[in-house]
Formats: sequence, structure tokens, C-alpha cells
Amino acid sequence: MPKLVEHASPLVEPRRYSPRPFGHAHDYHQLLFGVDGAIELEIDGHAYRVDGQHGLVVPAGAHHVCAGLTENLQLVADFPANSVA
Repeated sequence: MPKLVEHASPLVEPRRYSPRPFGHAHDYHQLLFGVDGAIELEIDGHAYRVDGQHGLVVPAGAHHVCAGLTENLQLVADFPANSVA
């Protein structure tokens, strides 16, 4: 995962996620927008799906597990934690 420098502009890029579940946390907020296919995430015991009709905000510091469902493409925006309230 990319590491953002404090006070930096958001990093916005397309990403594909593997079907193999992996967990992590990061020190920046992340916005996920489904472009094609879908991914599933678990945050604090709650399940979420990101697809063409649903996006998701992952707060900075939140441990989450995610896995791609078949082929997928997500537009991901990473925001430094102190850049948004």
C-alpha cells in the first residue's frame, strides 16, 4: 500500500484486488468506488461490498480485511488523516 506524506494531495488511482483475503490498516482515510466487479471488506466485524452501486469510506487506523470477487476494478482515493474532518 502506498504511504502518504502528511499534508499531501490525495492519491487517486485505479486498483484491482486479489481474491485472496488480506488484512491491514493504514494511517490515511481511504475512499473506494466500484468501477467493475466487486470487492468485499470487513471492518470491525461488519461486512461491506463495494461495486458499481456502492462505495465505502475506510477511516484511518481501521483494521480491515478485503478480497476481490472475480475480476474487479476500484477507483481508490487515499487522503491524509489530517486533511479531512
